[in-house]
Formats: sequence, structure tokens, C-alpha cells
Amino acid sequence: MESLKKQVLENLGLVRNEVAVYLALMRLGSASAGRITRECCLHRRNVYDSLEKLVQRGLVGYVTKGKTRHFEATNPQRLLDLLREKRKKLEVSERSLESAMPELVTAKQVKENQNVSIFMGKEGRRVVFEDILKTAKENCVLGGHPPSKSAENYTKQYNRRRARAGIQNKMIYNKRHKYIKFLKNLEHTEVRIMPKELNSKVSFNIYDNKVAILFNIDEMPLTILIDNESVANDFREYFNFIWDISKKA
Repeated sequence: MESLKKQVLENLGLVRNEVAVYLALMRLGSASAGRITRECCLHRRNVYDSLEKLVQRGLVGYVTKGKTRHFEATNPQRLLDLLREKRKKLEVSERSLESAMPELVTAKQVKENQNVSIFMGKEGRRVVFEDILKTAKENCVLGGHPPSKSAENYTKQYNRRRARAGIQNKMIYNKRHKYIKFLKNLEHTEVRIMPKELNSKVSFNIYDNKVAILFNIDEMPLTILIDNESVANDFREYFNFIWDISKKA
């Protein structure tokens, strides 16, 4: 019978110490914290913490006699009230979950349809640039940076090939740089300068249904390629906003 009582109380959300203190008060009637501590064989601090939680739940009340509080379990009917309250909360949670379910399902589908690739080093970054040459009609670059000396030759070759292929390149450079002069002399290339209030240490290439995120970490290129139409459209919308407020180079 005692184990059944404990199980019922735990199902209502009481933790082990709270169950022990509550059942002790059911046996003792009115009792001080000291007497409850001896009855339960718990640390005094744990008893006080449990009594505070039980009072908050309305399962225990107290009166002060002299300078000592005497605690007493309230009418067990309160347990039924707790159960009803818990049921109401579950019903509210269920309705909330049902209303949120379409969004959760959509988010799950987006994640399942999302293909993410990670490339390390210069060769990995070239994989992305070669993919642009093979698949893109337009490439939007947000947060453009001049290439490093070691990558400059390849980057110039890539941009010449891109221009010859008729792939439109809209670039928002982080700040003015002499490399921009080379870019402006190429066909199918537009360059703007990002507003001073903004500063991107990361570059984004947005093309087709893909977003390539380019990091330079301790001169070690790290590139993340996300292949997802919804993500690409969101980035493209952000790019267009920055493009409209950026100055021509």
C-alpha cells in the first residue's frame, strides 16, 4: 500500500523527497520541521526545500506556534485537484501541439530535403566555384573579399571563364579594393560596396537553389554548401535588400 501511495504521488509530479515528507505528515499530523526530519531521515535542508514546494502546491499548510512553524498535510482532496490541473495543462499542450503540427511537419520536410556539404582547403573551395560555372545563370556574392595571393591566379581565371559563359555576377564587396578594378572590366559583372554600417567577415555565394558560405579560418578555407531552395530564396531576398542600399563601386 505504501509503495502504491508513493507511485500515485510521483505520477502527480512530486519528487522522492517531497513524497517522503508528505507521507510523513500524513502519519504525524501536525509536526515541526525538526520532527519531520527525524521521521524521514533526510537532511534538514532537503526537508525545508520539500516543505516549501508542498506548500506552493497547496498540499501542506502551517501555523506558527511561538517561534516554530508546525506543518500539516491539507485535505487529500487537493490531490484530485492537482490531477485535474495536470489534465487541463495536458489538454492545452495537446491543442497547442496540434496547431503547431503543420509547421513542425514542414520544418521536418525542409530538413530532410536539405543537403549540406562541407569542404576544407583550397581544393574544396574550387569545387564550389566549378559548380557555379557548370550550373549557375546568376551568382550573387554578399560580403565579397579580395582573394589571397595564393588564390588570386585561380580566382581571376574563374571570373574570366564565368564572364565568357555569360553567368551574371552581382557582387557586394565588403570595402573598396584594387581587385574590384579587375572585376569591373569583365562582362556580366556588377560590383557594389556594402554600407559602412555593415561588415561581413564571411562571404556568401547564392546561385540556383544553393548557398555557399565561405570562411577563412587561420588561412585555411572552410566552405559550407547548402542545397535547399527555401534557404537559397531567403538568402537571395536578404542579398537584394543589401544590394538596393549599397553604392556602385
